[in-house]
Amino acid sequence: MKAVHLLAGPNNSGKSNAMRVAAEALPSLRASQGFVLSEEDVPLGASTDQERRVRIAVLRDVTDEELEEIAGSIRQPGTLREVLVGSTFGDFSEGMWFEFEATQDSRGWAPSEEQLQDLVTGPSGESDHASLVSDLSGALTGNRGSAGENASSVINSVVRRLGLPESLPEVRTIGNFRRITTVEGAELGDDFDGPGLIQRLAQLESPTFKERENRARFDAISRFLQILFDDPEATLTVPHDRGTILIEHRGQRLPLENYGTGIQEVVILAVAATVLSKTLLCIEEPEIHLHPTLQRKLLRYLAAETSNQYLIATHSAHLLDAEQASISAVQLHDKATRIKKAIDPAEIAEVSNELGARASDLVQANSVIWVEGPSDRIYICGWLNHLAPDLVEGIHFSVMFYGGRLLRHLTAEDLTVEEFIRLPRLNRNFALVIDSDRSKRGARLNQTKARVRSEVKGASGNDPWITKGYTIENYMTPEILASAIAEAHPSVKFCWRGDLYTDPLAKPSVKNRSSGVDKIAIARLAIAQWSQDPKWTLDLRAQLNRLVGFIREANSD
Repeated sequence: MKAVHLLAGPNNSGKSNAMRVAAEALPSLRASQGFVLSEEDVPLGASTDQERRVRIAVLRDVTDEELEEIAGSIRQPGTLREVLVGSTFGDFSEGMWFEFEATQDSRGWAPSEEQLQDLVTGPSGESDHASLVSDLSGALTGNRGSAGENASSVINSVVRRLGLPESLPEVRTIGNFRRITTVEGAELGDDFDGPGLIQRLAQLESPTFKERENRARFDAISRFLQILFDDPEATLTVPHDRGTILIEHRGQRLPLENYGTGIQEVVILAVAATVLSKTLLCIEEPEIHLHPTLQRKLLRYLAAETSNQYLIATHSAHLLDAEQASISAVQLHDKATRIKKAIDPAEIAEVSNELGARASDLVQANSVIWVEGPSDRIYICGWLNHLAPDLVEGIHFSVMFYGGRLLRHLTAEDLTVEEFIRLPRLNRNFALVIDSDRSKRGARLNQTKARVRSEVKGASGNDPWITKGYTIENYMTPEILASAIAEAHPSVKFCWRGDLYTDPLAKPSVKNRSSGVDKIAIARLAIAQWSQDPKWTLDLRAQLNRLVGFIREANSD
């Protein structure tokens, strides 16, 4: 889970109940208090008290030094780690899992039955495992008992000495009914969905001497407001009567309620997220009344400017392509809520279908670069990775192939020309890279390329990238191509010396080969060598800068 984690699913799939586990069960575990399931929360079909339970697994990084300190004078070094590696504890590669459960008749949280059994039997059923656990129980507590009692003593001792329950974050919830109101008196309570928010904001704006670091939080909210309004001069203040929040924007100074429900909602959420720190904040449907652009700006602010962990219930398809968020799909099957990961595009597409959106709206990158073939993609991705490594293929841009001869079937116009494939219908944010195929200086583009060039400029306002030389390979130096060809085709004689108007990978530049060369293999080798010592030939850098600008613009809000 990233700092912002989305629970995505249709209405009545169980998103709110998943957050209730966090809001109600985690605080009792953190305080080591009892937790009793209400009748409405008992699992369907549960027939015994043992089945009427809730179980929570907590991941904790545990160092060797911590284990050694906990183990003390155990007879064998590393025994504690050896004993705790198991099916429920994990293998320590990502940390150590501790499982707690509360049953209908229990007084508090205890190690899960599965974890106790894991400790009793050991990962491989070693004959001396019970003896090791008994020794550990004696060393940690001074007592030995049955196998189950020893296992419980070991787990409880480790949990206590690691300070695990109290290290869990506090949990706060913001419901889906949010509005700015005032609260009389000094006690503001735990309500963060609007009431009392003006007082909290005033405390951040004018903190006491002992709380002066809170001013930095207020400044963060101000920066978010400037991003929200796209106005670096925008400010917000709380007047002395604390009756509203005033926003100054483009020379106007108006109360927050004058800016519409969407702005009010997003400011409430940003202020609440900034007032709180190092908290697990559960938010119900932040997308209500928010334009998709505001939704993404809010998520970026939560991830970059605050210190909380967020669990967000949503059925907004617009949030699913946010880089800042990880996603779980929430589904209702056979009267039970199932939650599963949604990481790759296929999994996100499945979520989007359940939300009623088309998968292509979500899994398609925000811009498309059309190129002639796979080798062009290798060069362009290599150059982009060097010039702008933050741009990720598949997220910020995709590369698609049209094939050199198929260019005649493409159009950038939106007219009803049915015999053409209309590029804007596939993605309106597109760039086109075309080999010039010029055989001499000053030669004109052929009729097809001239037509497409004119249409692309008319549709996007930008010229396509038409290579300065014959093909995209002409941007490579003869030395780099010679080295790549020698490795890919040792028997080939390479004769190209840098002529702009000949194809470096065709005859007569390539000899001693009856069939064509492997352009993809050569491209991989060439771009790898180029990356070690970049050489910006011809108009390569200018074209790449233009392409980077296009991609950034397509991904901006």
